[in-house]
Amino acid sequence: MQTGSRDRILATRFSRMLSVRRPALVSRRVFIDSLVRLNPLRLVANPVMLIVEITFFIVAAMAIYPPGFPRVASPSLQSFYVEVALILLITVWFSTLSDALAESQAKNTANSLRRLEMEVSSKKILIEEGSRRIVLTPSRELRKGDLILLEKSDTVPIDAQVLEGIAMVDESLLTGESTAVRKAPGDDVIGGSQVLSDTLTAKVTVNPDETFINQMIRMVESSKRPKTPNEQAVTIVLIGLTGIFTILIGALLGVSLVLSLAADLSVLIALYVCLLPTTIGALLPSIGLSGISRLYKEKIVAKSGRAVETAGDTDVILLDKTGTITVGNRQAVEFLPFPGFAEKDVGEAAFLSSWHDDTPEGRSLIRLAYENGFVPKEMNSLDASEVYEFSASTRTSGVKLAGGTGFMLPKSGGTGRERGRLRRKFEPHVEGGVPIGSDEIEIIKGAPDAIKKIVKSVPADYDKIVQNISSAGDTAMALSRNREAIGIVRLRDVLKPDIREKIMAVKVMGIRPVMITGDQPLTAKSIATEVGIDEYQPEAKPEDKYHIVKREQAD
Repeated sequence: MQTGSRDRILATRFSRMLSVRRPALVSRRVFIDSLVRLNPLRLVANPVMLIVEITFFIVAAMAIYPPGFPRVASPSLQSFYVEVALILLITVWFSTLSDALAESQAKNTANSLRRLEMEVSSKKILIEEGSRRIVLTPSRELRKGDLILLEKSDTVPIDAQVLEGIAMVDESLLTGESTAVRKAPGDDVIGGSQVLSDTLTAKVTVNPDETFINQMIRMVESSKRPKTPNEQAVTIVLIGLTGIFTILIGALLGVSLVLSLAADLSVLIALYVCLLPTTIGALLPSIGLSGISRLYKEKIVAKSGRAVETAGDTDVILLDKTGTITVGNRQAVEFLPFPGFAEKDVGEAAFLSSWHDDTPEGRSLIRLAYENGFVPKEMNSLDASEVYEFSASTRTSGVKLAGGTGFMLPKSGGTGRERGRLRRKFEPHVEGGVPIGSDEIEIIKGAPDAIKKIVKSVPADYDKIVQNISSAGDTAMALSRNREAIGIVRLRDVLKPDIREKIMAVKVMGIRPVMITGDQPLTAKSIATEVGIDEYQPEAKPEDKYHIVKREQAD
């Protein structure tokens, strides 16, 4: 596990990374790495293949200068020695190539994190003679104590602390929390997150190599997994068999020399290598690679060949919520009207207030209203005379509408849009004792407590509905029309298709699923209950998740 591009990088984090097309089987980097691994010092960890490489050097020397091996080599067999040497070298190289291919997967996670660190241009604030000026500065040139300006849609270039302003910040890229976080003076912002609204002035709190992402990269790169019991057992067997066959071949060579029997050293070496468990020593990495390839076909990324073997002994699976169990963005799922209003009133208001809202939540409001037939066809054709963008200080957004010509409707069953018109007159009427003309309507949506401050009166069951939604782990969004509360929209993290069945299949296999998420406890409990997970850890930061993994591995 950078506006548009950074969102695409987020898609690459742990879950979406699974959908990336597999690269070429042998890249140049892997090929070079396999040659580097032929260094005897690198083969010490694989004693069987180290011995095979030593025999290659011996036979290669025989091929180059047969007289240097009296009684055990013949100049007439020089070409045969070359063939044996090549076969021995290919045997060792096949092992190192397989190992290089398998281990190259281990760098995927760290590389995906490094992509989050891509260079971005920051707005550094310089104060000279009492005046402030903005200088565009590469993020790598920022230093602790610098002041930066963060505006809407900006990517936070480096970890910093907010000094001025209030804004909503999307940290899901790093924490997995699907809900935007409100940042005020004194709060920390993480490099790589994105400002969704308003403007902040912040003070850089770290140097480029000390950022939150760098800490995560170091954790990934420094994480080492000890050999599994199966690997340890195989290693002991390999060493034991190698010792036995070494003694046998050495004794055979000694006897042949003592008795002056014809014995060619290359033939004895070939016999020795055939007796050695070279197949196991050479193919262990390639077996792991085969497992990795099969997992790729199932859209599962394995860190290394060793991880495939370890997966066979898995008894606990730790699952992130955002992007793994849920789609990743909150979606509108229900319109709840207050007394005196119909569900259609709430749907139409949500539709109009979200028409200029290009956030995932805004698009989901339009989709839900459209699918339920709540496109306001009975109103006059309207244009937005004023659009209120979301503000972290007011925690609301909305639109003021007046007479207009037309708009684009989403196509049924697709993602495109088609042109349509709002027909009939929006009749003049009275709302809350206030006469409303046919040429203007104001719709505001936002946090329930923020809407309470702007409406003329609050329905009796307002707080109860909001509390019920929050208790279920969902998010409530209130709607007002011309300063009168008309209803609530329920927003929910939508589960991925068939995720409950997949969780049940994991439990049937005897594996205990645990959900780890950065969401609040109520949301975590709701999602865990819905998918059938008994254990969950809410409000978990990336370092918390790392420590939970290490704790479970220790158990």
